[in-house]
Formats: sequence, structure tokens, C-alpha cells
Amino acid sequence: MLKRKGIAIILFAVIIVLGSLILKFQEISIKADDKNSIQDYKIKKKRISNMTDNELTIFLSGYTSLYNSLDEQKKQLMFRYFKSRIDQFDSYGKTDVPYSYTLYISFAKEIDEAVKLYYGEEYTLLNTYSPDYIYRDLPQYNELVYASSELINYNCYAYAVDRTLYAIEPGFSFNNNSLDIQNETALSLATYVKTDLQSSYFNKNCVKITTICPTDSIFTEGKSAICVRMGIDANNDPAYHFMKLQSDGWYHKPGLGGILRYLQPLSSSAIWNGEYYSIIYGMWMVDSVVYSGTIYYIIYKSNHAYQWIYTGNNYHSGHYHYYQKRKICPDCGTIDETIYEKVPCSGPPCPNVIGKGFINYE
Repeated sequence: MLKRKGIAIILFAVIIVLGSLILKFQEISIKADDKNSIQDYKIKKKRISNMTDNELTIFLSGYTSLYNSLDEQKKQLMFRYFKSRIDQFDSYGKTDVPYSYTLYISFAKEIDEAVKLYYGEEYTLLNTYSPDYIYRDLPQYNELVYASSELINYNCYAYAVDRTLYAIEPGFSFNNNSLDIQNETALSLATYVKTDLQSSYFNKNCVKITTICPTDSIFTEGKSAICVRMGIDANNDPAYHFMKLQSDGWYHKPGLGGILRYLQPLSSSAIWNGEYYSIIYGMWMVDSVVYSGTIYYIIYKSNHAYQWIYTGNNYHSGHYHYYQKRKICPDCGTIDETIYEKVPCSGPPCPNVIGKGFINYE
């Protein structure tokens, strides 16, 4: 009888030990890419990433003031953005922003705080997200130039025009960063940039928009160049991106990420992918956005270089022939003045006096 009890006790102990080992093995064997794995043993609140669309809408409405202030179209845009990056918000407690649209940036900052409020004390159990296994083949098209925490304060446009106190949008000089990206094109953004550059913020009077890629030879003429392109992400939502020309190539700063040098020639026939260096994660990543539209180049300098040009328009009246000339900047096409200059003429028939010393339009 005692022998049987002893065996039973031993078997019970073995079962307890085996059970503990199995649970321990299960915890150890959880894949690193399972964002909710270890956390879900500890976090009691419903994970944000497990919420239904209706629950997510309630979450956004209850925890963010910006979301509630938007019209329905922008609410849908922000909802899609939130869902596309929910893994980062829910597993790391914050997200990087590879886009430059300032509404995304402001919204992401509010979501960071909303996640903290929602999880409360359990927020400290986050910060386990490590997606580097997905991106080990990066970079493919860029090289990292600089990465530091102060870069998360501004976006690609601010970097391109050297105004890096905070994120700005094309047209900020007149629209107070209220761009409606869903109704814009790359050309309209380039036009807004021209207005910004010519404003008192920059005082760059000579600005040209073109689809022809400039070279670094423009620097000898005192000019600078940036470019803009539109793209779409996996939600079919629009995005924009800027680069700027330096002496050794095109540089850019995707969203709130690091400063990169692009290693490929710029061409509207070649796409830009969403490759970027994340400051928050300290690693290369790639977003779903693809830029494939026409690239518009904005070439600018402080002052015009006006020349008088004969337009080809002329007429005869009385004892004079009148020739139209125009004061124009050949760099950007800006016209400052148009006049008619008269030359004594005994015609008709009228002699061609252009180039014969009577008028010098050069």
C-alpha cells in the first residue's frame, strides 16, 4: 500500500514538472515576429490590434481630439492610416511616420498619447516590436547619411527647403499647413512650392518648374533645385515626397526618418519605393507607398537675370516702325516689362532694321 502511494506521489511530481517544462517551452518557442505573443500573457486590456473596426472608431473618437475635428473624408483617411500601422502602435507604443503629410504626423503623435492613456500602467509592457527579420535585405536604393533624434521634428519638404524647425507642407506660406492631399497633384504641389519660395520666408524671386532633371552645373549659376513626386500606398491613398540636389547627388528625408542619398538616376519612368531609415527603430524599413508619377523639378535662385528680347511683333505707323521688345528672365520666363521701340522709317515697304545697328535687343 505504501509502495503504491509512493509511486503515485512520484508520478504526480513528474506530471507537475513536465507541465511546467511544457509551459516554459511554449513561451520560449514563441516566434519573435508574433507581436502579441509574450505581451498577451501580461496585458489584460483588449489589444488595440484585436479590436473590430467599430471598436477602433470608438477608440479614436474617445482618445484623440484631432480625429473628431476632421471631416468624414479625412476621418476615413486617418482611419486607414491608423490600421495600416496598428502593429507598431500596439506593439511598440508609438510609430515612425515615413510620410510627409503633416496631418499624418500630427495624428500619429496623438495616437502615441492615446495608446499610453488606453493601456495605462500596462503601457510599459509594450516596446517589444522588432521587425528587422523582414527588412534584412535593405537598403537597395539609398545610403544613410545621417540619423539622429532631432530629425523626427520635420519632414521631407522642410528638409528640401532647409526650414527644419518643424514639419511643413507645400503652400504653408499661405495655407497654414492645411493641405488637402487627396485633391492635389504633383504639379499643384510644385506650384505651391513656387509660391512658398517667392514669399518672405525665402525671398527666392526666380523660380522655374520643369520636368527636365537638372544637373549640379546649376550651382555655378547660383541656383538650387528640389523635386516633388506623388505616389499611393497600399490603401490607394496619396502621398508626396521631396528630394533636393546636392553636388554629389539627390538627398531626401522620408517622413520623420533619417537623411538619405538616393543612389539611382532620377527619372519619371523609374519608381521610388518606400525605403527609409527609421529613427524610432534604428533600422532600415520599407513602407507600402510607391511613387510612380511625373517628377517635377523646381529650380530657383534669389534674383532674376533680365534680358531685353525682341518678340517678333512689329508694325508701321506714320514715319516710324515700331518693334516690340520684352524684359524677360530666361531662367524662369518671368516678364518684367514689355515696350514698343520706334525707329524712323520711310516705308512701307519697311526695311528690316533688326540686327543692322538701329536696335540692340541683346
